[in-house]
Amino acid sequence: IGYGGASAQKIAVKVRDAMIRAKNTEAIKITPTPKKKVSDGGVSVEGIDNCLIKFAKCCNPLPGDFIIGFITKGYGISIHKCDCVNLINSTATDKDRLVNVEWRKNSGEYKEARFEALMQIIADDRISMLADISTALAEMKVSILQINTQKRNADQSAINLSVSCKNLNHFNSIIAKIKGIRGVSSVSRVMSQSRKEL
Repeated sequence: IGYGGASAQKIAVKVRDAMIRAKNTEAIKITPTPKKKVSDGGVSVEGIDNCLIKFAKCCNPLPGDFIIGFITKGYGISIHKCDCVNLINSTATDKDRLVNVEWRKNSGEYKEARFEALMQIIADDRISMLADISTALAEMKVSILQINTQKRNADQSAINLSVSCKNLNHFNSIIAKIKGIRGVSSVSRVMSQSRKEL
């Protein structure tokens, strides 16, 4: 009820029906229903156990980032980076929907998981640039999830790249590898421009 997963009215109807059955029965044998485990992606939510979470696609938080939770309407808790622009803009009016979260230390939930991260590469506009970037990522066994390029001027292009990585340290090592490619001027982590969500 607290985060919108079920309406108070729906729960009230179930409680009323249970009370009516209890009045008509001398003894009710209560069998506890086994709790269905909800994957938390290796994130601990303050004061809430076994809740539905999702990782925001606008800022794509990685293990190692400072994170915060935002209680959505009907979709559980959305995990954002603390410096996410979408989150900062929304909390001006919705501060009461923020909840403290943190990565679980030594959690197997995210040790084997892969997370999406976005970067922008500013590089020389040469024929083999994309091939060199792809080769460097293949050597690191990093999957490319999405790629697009845009010409900035006569000599340079901006390459927006989405990759699959383990955590912040892994992502930083990917950036370092790409920075070593001939003709790459800069590599920076970016927020998705097409995914404005909470």
